[in-house]
Amino acid sequence: MNESLEISSLFTSPVAVPMVEVDIPEFGFPITPRVKWKRLARVTVVLTETPTIFLFDRTSYTAEQDSVDGAAVEKDNKYYEYVTVGKGRFRKTNSTIAQTMDLLKKTRMTMAWATSRRSKSTYVSAWEMYDTYGVTEREKTDFDREPREGGEESLIATGAQDITKDQLVEDVKLTPAEQFEVIAKSEAFLDACAKMERLLASNVYRDEQKAFRGLMQPDPFRLNVEFKYKLKLLWSFTSDYVHERTVTGMCWNSLDTDLLAVGYGKYLYQERKNGLVCCWTIKNPTQPERKYKFDSPVTSVNFSKTRPNLLACGFYDGSVVILDVSSINKTIIAVSNRKTSPSYEPVWQIIWVQDEDDSLNEEIITCCQDGRISKYRREKTLNCLPMMWVSRMEGKVKGIDQTRKCKAHDIPVSRHPAALVLTRHPVDKLMYFVGTDEGCIHKCSTNNLHHHMDILLAHSGPVYSMQFSPFCPSIFLTSGGDWCIRIWTEDVGQPLLTLNTSMEPVLSAAWSPINATIIASINGSRIHFWDIRRKIFVPASTTILPNDEKGLMVQFTSSGLNLVVGGDEGAVHVYGLEDMPFSPFYQENALVHAIKKALITRPELQKELKNIGKPFY
Repeated sequence: MNESLEISSLFTSPVAVPMVEVDIPEFGFPITPRVKWKRLARVTVVLTETPTIFLFDRTSYTAEQDSVDGAAVEKDNKYYEYVTVGKGRFRKTNSTIAQTMDLLKKTRMTMAWATSRRSKSTYVSAWEMYDTYGVTEREKTDFDREPREGGEESLIATGAQDITKDQLVEDVKLTPAEQFEVIAKSEAFLDACAKMERLLASNVYRDEQKAFRGLMQPDPFRLNVEFKYKLKLLWSFTSDYVHERTVTGMCWNSLDTDLLAVGYGKYLYQERKNGLVCCWTIKNPTQPERKYKFDSPVTSVNFSKTRPNLLACGFYDGSVVILDVSSINKTIIAVSNRKTSPSYEPVWQIIWVQDEDDSLNEEIITCCQDGRISKYRREKTLNCLPMMWVSRMEGKVKGIDQTRKCKAHDIPVSRHPAALVLTRHPVDKLMYFVGTDEGCIHKCSTNNLHHHMDILLAHSGPVYSMQFSPFCPSIFLTSGGDWCIRIWTEDVGQPLLTLNTSMEPVLSAAWSPINATIIASINGSRIHFWDIRRKIFVPASTTILPNDEKGLMVQFTSSGLNLVVGGDEGAVHVYGLEDMPFSPFYQENALVHAIKKALITRPELQKELKNIGKPFY
C-alpha cells in the first residue's frame, strides 16, 4: 500500500516527501514497512487559525448575602465544593499555574485623590524669558572633569561664590580640605546645616517650645486657681558671636512670629566695639539664623510691616541701612546718603511708616542724639528729609512738678536735647511723639516741620520708653531715669498713676497685649510685673535675671504668653508666663475702672477725667 502526505504552509520550498510502502499479511497487521523517498518539485504549506475552543467558562457573580440571590449563590458554591473537593467528587482535580498576569491591588485606604488642575494664562515677553534663562545659567553649578596626573579626574565646581573655575584650574590639585571649603561656602550647604541644627535643638527644647506656643497651659477650670504672675525661663538666645555685647534693639517679625531680630552695640561711650545684627528663631535657640557684621555699633532695628524680609538698622555713627534677611549673605538694599543726611549722632529709634503718596511703599523715620527727626525715602539710596529739630524746654510746662534749678552761667554744649524715643499715635497717623533726655514728651505733627504742637514734662530724668495702650488709644505709659513708670492720658496735663520700686532707672516698660491692666518693666537686674487692677504700690511679682545681668529692654510676644528681655552681656532671655490672671472680656472698661479705683483719693482729677468724656465718662 502506497500513501502520500501533503502539508499546507504559508511558504513554498522544494522538499523530499517520504513514500511509505507497507506489506500487509493475511491476518491484517503491517510488518516491516519499507520507506522509499520520492523527490517532489514543490510543496505548498498554509497555516491557518483554528476556531477557539472553550473548555470551561465560569462567570463570577456577586450578590448580597441576605438577599434571595445571595442564598442561591451560597448554595451553588457549596455544591461546587461538593463535586470538586468534597465527598461528591467524581473526577480528579489539579491546581496549576495559568498564563495570568500578576496585578497589584490597592485598597480604598491607599487610593489617592485626583489631582485638580486648572488653566491660567499669563503674558511673558521675549526679553523676560531671555533674562530668566540667563540668570538660571549663571546660578547653575556645573562640574567639569579635569585630567590629573596618573589618569585621575576630579570635579571642579564652577558655581562657587568665592572660588572661580579659572582659579581652580591654576591650582593643579585641590586637597580634601580645600574641596570642603568650597562646599561649605555654598548657600545650599549652609541651609542644610541650619535645618539639621533645628532638628537637633527640637530634641532638647521640645517642652520649652510647646510652652512658648501655649500648648502647655493649665486647665482654666481647675479648682485651685492662683494668680502668682510667675516667669519661667525657657531659654536664652546667646552664643560665642554675641558674648559680652550689649543688646541695643529687638524686634519681632510681623509675618513670621518665630523670628526675632536683635541688634548689638555698646553700652558705655568709651567702649570700642563693632556692630552685629542677628536673626534668632525659636526653632534653634542655640545659634542665630543670620549674622551680619558692621563697623559701627548698632543702636536700633525694626522690621517692615508690608515687606517682612526688610530690616531697617540704625547705627552709632548716624547712618541707616536696610537689609534683606532672606539672604544668608549680607545683602544691603539701601544705605543712607551722607550728602542729604547731616547727622553723625546715634540713631536711637527707627520706625516704618506708609508713604503719603504711595500706600504700598514705606518710609523710615528716625530720632537721633542731636535732636533731629528725619524721614528717609528709599529710591536708589536713602535720601534724608528733615522733619523736626526738637528744642530745649523753656519756662514752666505742664506735667510733673519741676525741681528748682540753679542758674547756669555757662554756655550749653547743645541747643537741642537728645531725642531718645519716637512713637506714632495709634489712631491719628499724622501725630508722633518724641521723648528727650530732659524728660519731656514733644507732641509733633508731620504737617508742621518746625514747631511742636504740645510739650509735656513726664520725668525728672531722660525718657527711656513710651507706649500706648493696645486697648485704649488715649492712654499711654512712660518710663524714665527718675525710677518711675507713669500712666498718662492725652487730654490731662498730669500723670494718672505713678509706679516705682527701687532707686534704679526704668530702662523699659511694656503693656501686655492680652491683658489691659498688666505692665512689665525692667529695673537693673529685676523684672517687675504690675497689675494696676489689684495694687499700684508694689509690683505683683519680681524676677531676677540670670547671673544678675543688667536688663536693658523688655518686650511681650504677639501672643502675650511670653516675655523677652535683652541684657548688657549679649543674652536675650525668653520667659514663659505662668499663673497669670484671666483676660477681661471688656479690656478698655477694665483699664478705665482700674484707673478710677486708684484715683479714689484724688477727686479733683476724677472730676477732670469725667469732663473729658470717653472713655472716662
